[in-house]
Amino acid sequence: MEEKERNITLNIAGKSYPLKTKGEEHESQMRFAAEDVEKMLEKYNLSFSNMSTQDKLVFVALNQAMTKLKFQRAAEALKLEVDAADADLSAYLDKIETDR
Repeated sequence: MEEKERNITLNIAGKSYPLKTKGEEHESQMRFAAEDVEKMLEKYNLSFSNMSTQDKLVFVALNQAMTKLKFQRAAEALKLEVDAADADLSAYLDKIETDR
């Protein structure tokens, strides 16, 4: 069942952004992401009070992109391990079948 589109407003860096979501779960994810951006921005505000908000938001985006890349690489490594285990299991099962 497709969820109904919702209109929400997120506040980031003192600015309101009216957005559309694709249901309750999507809305929850968007709100969580906005909250995460706000928390990171607050940390940068404390450390780099002389920088513009735009520059600090660039650091937030870079940090988020680095985190995403880290998890993508970890997922790729895990997939290689799963594929290797699958190949080993298939070879083992083939050997059992052959030995019958």
